[in-house]
Amino acid sequence: YVDKSALGSATSYKPTAYLEYLLDNNYYYNWTIRAYDSEGFSSWVVERNISIISELVMSLTLQEVDFSNLTIGQSANTSTGSPAPLILRNDGNTYLNVSINFSTLFSSVSMPSSNYQFKINRTAADCFVDSGTLTSWTNANASATLAINRLNFTSGYQTGCRNASVDLFVSVPMNEIAGRKSSIITFISSLGEPGVGSD
Repeated sequence: YVDKSALGSATSYKPTAYLEYLLDNNYYYNWTIRAYDSEGFSSWVVERNISIISELVMSLTLQEVDFSNLTIGQSANTSTGSPAPLILRNDGNTYLNVSINFSTLFSSVSMPSSNYQFKINRTAADCFVDSGTLTSWTNANASATLAINRLNFTSGYQTGCRNASVDLFVSVPMNEIAGRKSSIITFISSLGEPGVGSD
């Protein structure tokens, strides 16, 4: 409830915190208002409803990593910045949990293997919840693996980071046949809420 006496002569009201209760979970907000003229209060006006639906939107600011020419036994990774890592951005209005899966990169070894790995890095403070986020080198897997716990968003109320970098590591197996190699990485988002999963 918003009391008009608290607003003074203002004609609008913006909550100080973002409205985190979502219709996705059967939550909604009712609001009403009443006037005050220094002598008394009016009746409350008819309640109105505000329902907020989550918007799960991600984008990649960099969509390809090219390790160029590697020979048998040679390895490379993006943690040095050359080549640059993938940058995943939360463009929605709520926290995201992000799972990742990978298609096969090398024909001579099956996945998961230490020849193809990834890890998540923050691009600034408060990008995601550390617990439950894979910040150490992890073998790439064809099965979806939860990689980022509660990737932050900004959406006007939040400050700080809404990005995470995805570092990749490759090491050419000793029995790998020469030729061009490629792998498709798929990112899957789900609603990341406080109290759900690891906080």
